[in-house]
Amino acid sequence: MEILRELKDVGYPLYALSNWPAEKYHQVRHKFPFFDWFDDIVISGEVRLAKPDARIFELLLTRIGRQAGECLFIDDSPKNIAVAQSLGFQTIHFQSPEQLRQELEPYLKVNRTVE
Repeated sequence: MEILRELKDVGYPLYALSNWPAEKYHQVRHKFPFFDWFDDIVISGEVRLAKPDARIFELLLTRIGRQAGECLFIDDSPKNIAVAQSLGFQTIHFQSPEQLRQELEPYLKVNRTVE
């Protein structure tokens, strides 16, 4: 959560792409304030698509009005990372908070709001 907060504080727009069932998401959504940090969240149970299906990535891009190359996708699944890369996303394969922080360090040093 600390890293997510830092990215938000620097000014990056944040989006979530989750394979949660819609019911489960709505049951826990109010319990976790960090969900409010996201500018948009695509829940697979709501859109009837799931990672690693490329269509859920394309749906996210349509909803946020961005090209894949403008986006950094972080995930712990090699299959999801592979699909994201094939679509043109920049990617980080999450393995630990320490590894993620190290790979995000250049992004966290930005001193301006990101558009």
